[in-house]
Amino acid sequence: AVRSSATAEDLASASFAGQQDTYLNIIGYESVVRHVKLCWISLFTDRAITYRIQNNFYPTSGVYLCVVVQKMVRSVSVGIMVTADVMTGMRHVSVI
Repeated sequence: AVRSSATAEDLASASFAGQQDTYLNIIGYESVVRHVKLCWISLFTDRAITYRIQNNFYPTSGVYLCVVVQKMVRSVSVGIMVTADVMTGMRHVSVI
């Protein structure tokens, strides 16, 4: 998997999660390099820039992006953990 992670993804006032691209099951060196570049480029799509403007971020400042390359594995089960209770906003509670 070639995944993006941006600094402004989980803010109290905006959630940038999903604004940049993720690619799954990428095979081969050239393909990985191409998809890393596509992840970087996704920071500058119309969708991503418009979302930043709507949330009072200057389109190119204050948001940084890294690209992570992960090995895909077969899973038996999946889950998610958030580091705040989404119902109450309590940040000292983790919810699985």
